[in-house]
Amino acid sequence: MRERLSSKPFLNGVMIAGAIAFAWSVAHLSTPDPLKFICYCALSLIAATLRVEIPELNGTLAVNYVFVLIGLVDLSLPECMVATVLATLLQCLGGSGKRVGATVNVEKILFNLSNVAVAVVACASVLYSPWLIAHGANLLLRVTLAAITYFILNTFAVTAMIALTQAKPFFRVWRECYLWVFPFFFFGAGFARGFHWLAARFGWQMAMLSLPAIHILWTAFRFYLKRLGNEKKRAQDLAALHLRTIESLALAIDARDYATGGRVRRVQVYVTEIARELNVSQPEVEALQAAAILHDIGKLAVPEHIISKPGKLTPEEFEKMKIHPAVGAEILERAEFPYPVADIVRYHHEKWDGTGYPAGLRGDAIPIGARILSVVDCLDALAADRGYRKAATLDEAMDMIAEQSGSAFDPRIVTILERRYRELEAMALAKSPGPVLKPVPTRGTETGSMEEEKSGEPAFLTSIGAARDEVQKLFELSDDLVQSLRETNSLLLFADKLKLIVPHDLMCIYSIGSIGKDVLVPEYVNGSEHLLYSSLRIPIGQGLSGWAVENNIPIVNGNPAAEPGYLNDPTVITNLKSALAIPLEENGRAIGVLSLYARERNAFSRDHLRVLQALAPRLEAVLSNGRRLSEAQDHAVTDYLTGLPNSRSLYLHLEAEISRCRRRRAGLGVILCDLDGFKTINDEHGHLEGNRVLKAVAADLKDCCRGYDYVTRMGGDEFVVLAPDMEEAALEENVQRFRHAVRRTGVRLGYPALSCSIGAVVFGENGDAKTADALLAEADRRMYADKKRHKTPQAEEILLSA
Repeated sequence: MRERLSSKPFLNGVMIAGAIAFAWSVAHLSTPDPLKFICYCALSLIAATLRVEIPELNGTLAVNYVFVLIGLVDLSLPECMVATVLATLLQCLGGSGKRVGATVNVEKILFNLSNVAVAVVACASVLYSPWLIAHGANLLLRVTLAAITYFILNTFAVTAMIALTQAKPFFRVWRECYLWVFPFFFFGAGFARGFHWLAARFGWQMAMLSLPAIHILWTAFRFYLKRLGNEKKRAQDLAALHLRTIESLALAIDARDYATGGRVRRVQVYVTEIARELNVSQPEVEALQAAAILHDIGKLAVPEHIISKPGKLTPEEFEKMKIHPAVGAEILERAEFPYPVADIVRYHHEKWDGTGYPAGLRGDAIPIGARILSVVDCLDALAADRGYRKAATLDEAMDMIAEQSGSAFDPRIVTILERRYRELEAMALAKSPGPVLKPVPTRGTETGSMEEEKSGEPAFLTSIGAARDEVQKLFELSDDLVQSLRETNSLLLFADKLKLIVPHDLMCIYSIGSIGKDVLVPEYVNGSEHLLYSSLRIPIGQGLSGWAVENNIPIVNGNPAAEPGYLNDPTVITNLKSALAIPLEENGRAIGVLSLYARERNAFSRDHLRVLQALAPRLEAVLSNGRRLSEAQDHAVTDYLTGLPNSRSLYLHLEAEISRCRRRRAGLGVILCDLDGFKTINDEHGHLEGNRVLKAVAADLKDCCRGYDYVTRMGGDEFVVLAPDMEEAALEENVQRFRHAVRRTGVRLGYPALSCSIGAVVFGENGDAKTADALLAEADRRMYADKKRHKTPQAEEILLSA
């Protein structure tokens, strides 16, 4: 509206001047030779129909300007005025009626008629200028100057209207739309002078015979303009192709950072309008429009895990992110844009107070384009969803921008944005067919983030966005897996995040070896029917999961009914209809299978399989680490050779038993057994044979004990048995049973000299044996006393006879 109002005075001035010129001409109209006047008018009207399209404008240009020059030479000014106005009227009406459904713009027609009337008067003033005649200017020179005058006045007026109504630079419009037709006005001047010479020598009737040359001129003119128009269109199409190519690549890059096509166009609208209000030069405006889509191209040099990081960047990651403006500028410098795009991209993260990057510029030292883009880009970022925060409303984002006026941003630009941001948002909504951001209806009312419309989102942006989301989710899932030390916690996190990437109703992780090397046992089950599937025991090679493990081949959309055949209750039928199973390995050895189940048929795709195959190494590492941790925990309290609890476990259990005895005033027998003759076996037959003997003795001792007795290997060839609720008499029976068990083991293994020395004590009987150390020390003392008795000759004889 502002631009249209500014053109009114000029339009009214031209129309008033044209009306005065036409009225004066009609008032002085006289026709000494009516036939000649009528013929000239007819030919001028015919010439008005010989139009050519102007490539840059929605209009035409006719060759009747030749008859304007002829009429000025051979007719009076009033006669020439009438003929020219009638021809121009026919040209305007013919141009409007040519397009189907077009309406006649009376204001436009009056402007063209007035413009022509003023030009005719100006041309007559030049042609019959007393000053030119007094200085000896011949007719050809005066006609040429008149033709130049007609061209300048006619084209300048039309260009001024276009520049005022469309807010375009005057000389740029004139140069692009009219300058290239200027040579034909010289041809018209020459033709008018030749026509006048023929008319003066042979009469105007004979001169009419030269008029076919007008058609030749029009044909040449039309061919020239058509070819010129084609070349211009080709150049424009090529430039548009380059721009679309750059824009598509820029959109693809921005899609990695949550930007969309609608947001890029939105930034373009904002920066363009703000730049125009600040009277920024046209090359700078064009640079801003390009920079709006290219300013983040330098993020190609930033690692994907930093760009997709869901949380706040570390100082080191932020330093890496800060290189993208300089990298982007270097990339764009090689493209050699005809306007300063590179500098805008390089400095669009500079701040008004000098605390920005990469150069630390401040104030007006920052290029105006970079200052504009900095404000708009920040507003757009605040009003858009990111992986680490929700979008602010447009009003909230504007408030945050205003708070940084004078520190981060140029105050003038913030002032303009505060005044016009709603108007600019409406313009962006109107120009963006794709996703846009809707502001809240009124300021200060309900808060909420802007809403995305996906109606016009290009397919490639959707695909890139999906790939970005997949990378982010995989990164988060992998990060969760490696952060938790407990296998159960890791698998719980894994199940929650996996459902976002590969939708499913039940996840089962089966492992091998917990109850047998040929059976898969559920190690982790999460989802519907988890109780049912937790009872599965799947032989390797059978069922979906067993087949996948045996053949090391994944299964996509298999029938889960194959699995329930191995349920404890064979009558139970699962409601799940499709399954995806992928085998898990460690160092080339199968360790289990990951199986996902869904209620829908054919719920899984090859793309889901690809995601699981990418995650399998992480899951395999978690399972392997969990298994190693479990084994390490077992080894911490278990003797690796005999499988009995070790000395560490003995002390823990003995302390617990002593506490129990004190509470319940119960008895506790502690029996320490040391093998006699074992060293000879080790020395003569080797440690492997000694290990075999120790394992056999451990097994036989355990068989001699009650189910709740605690049998441990103290170390070396020493064993300790904790016998709860055992009195002295029963303890002595156990001691003798242990002796006979060791002797039987020795005989069975071929070592009849193998025996044992035993020390036994009951908690509470010995006043000093009130602690674990005291009990073991007392048992050890008695065991050594027993060993000494065995070494006497009488004892040896007794042992041999036994």
